[in-house]
Amino acid sequence: MQFNSYSYLILLPVAVALFWALPVSLRRGYVLLLSVLFYASWTTMYAPLPFIVCGGVFVCAREMMTRPARAGRALK
Repeated sequence: MQFNSYSYLILLPVAVALFWALPVSLRRGYVLLLSVLFYASWTTMYAPLPFIVCGGVFVCAREMMTRPARAGRALK
């Protein structure tokens, strides 16, 4: 699915409306699920990409919180 396709234009308002209708505790999982489905719609090889990005951000944020003086090194 491409950003300039009609299917994206139709599904985006539905996804946003469902996001706001969900309880706050379920919204993060919903966004992660939609991200995986969106990337997998191009090719299934891209499906792990959101998990890899989330893992990298988690590791960097954890490093920055445990060692604030060396926070810039976690981003390199």
